[in-house]
Amino acid sequence: QANLTAYKHAKRFHIDTEIDLRSACEIYIQKLEDRLADQSYFFGESLSLADLAVLPFVRQFANTDKKWFRETHYKNLSRWLSTFMTSILFTKTMRKYPLWNEDHQEFLFNWDAR
Repeated sequence: QANLTAYKHAKRFHIDTEIDLRSACEIYIQKLEDRLADQSYFFGESLSLADLAVLPFVRQFANTDKKWFRETHYKNLSRWLSTFMTSILFTKTMRKYPLWNEDHQEFLFNWDAR
């Protein structure tokens, strides 16, 4: 995860090791790609907790340089990610809500009210 975090921030902070950091991440990305060669999910044809656990990391990796990721040979992983990104489960989970306190008034919880 340290390599992913550094890779994500390399472009924004103009760190010149972006390619090296991405290559370090690709060791794991390639393993995920290989797992999806003959199946839809990491453990077969059914969604598992492993898929959901890895999803945020793969999404962050892909979103760091979307154009580069689209042009890579990671077609299985790209398909897998697209399946989630277009799913109702994902879109409902990631839906943006308005701030619950739109006028930004200070709000203190009354812990003694129990």
